[in-house]
Amino acid sequence: MTVIVKEPEIVDNFLSPEEFKIVQDIVLNNKGESYFPWYFAGYVGQENDTNSDGFYFVHNFYEFNKVCSSFLQDTQKLILSKLKVKNLIRAKANLFPRTENLITYRKHVDYVEPHTGAVFYLNTCNGFTMLEDNTRIESIANRMLIFDSSKPHASTNCTDEYRRVNFNFNFI
Repeated sequence: MTVIVKEPEIVDNFLSPEEFKIVQDIVLNNKGESYFPWYFAGYVGQENDTNSDGFYFVHNFYEFNKVCSSFLQDTQKLILSKLKVKNLIRAKANLFPRTENLITYRKHVDYVEPHTGAVFYLNTCNGFTMLEDNTRIESIANRMLIFDSSKPHASTNCTDEYRRVNFNFNFI
């Protein structure tokens, strides 16, 4: 039986301080065996959206039953075990650069098929995730948002920090 989360759940201090520092050091501070790479994405939300209102940088860890990054083990193992993922669909990191104005991007769904989504915030900033009912989940470091990401939701950038960084997971 597939269990899809019905109500959004917020878990603060998702990782222990020591675990969180390891992940932050690798992704935000480039303290690891190699430099953490980011790749330009010329849209936010739906890939084929010709009216996209922004861009961001992405790092795919896992997608389409394939490991896409050597950083998967170092950054995702602890998180995925705590989420009790049975079937991972996708794991990626998102980096939204700071801009002068806070932009709420268009609402989108990650995948149409029912599944659970999770957003793990790596830094605190004035950005947020907006859910289908317009509830705003603040970007607070070491916070996990678990929700039905087959329902519309939106991302933002930030204006008060250098960047807004989070991990995005889709799973059953």
